[in-house]
Amino acid sequence: MKELKKVLAKALGIKPNMINDQTSPDNVKAWDPFHGLLLVTELENHYKVKFTMDDIVSVRNVGDIRKALKRYGIKLEGK
Repeated sequence: MKELKKVLAKALGIKPNMINDQTSPDNVKAWDPFHGLLLVTELENHYKVKFTMDDIVSVRNVGDIRKALKRYGIKLEGK
């Protein structure tokens, strides 16, 4: 998950060590709607996937992002 944390940290402007599966807009002030859009773009570009609107609206935290990436065949190591 180290690679995912780097992508998330870049998009949200936070340190990678602040990120875990429970990280969400509820506990990260920087995860506002604008940064949410940046996050989607960064994830799509980095992992070469195209999320559906259902994928995007169903994500509530980093754990959900990991699940969405897994559905696209992306294997993430560790937590």
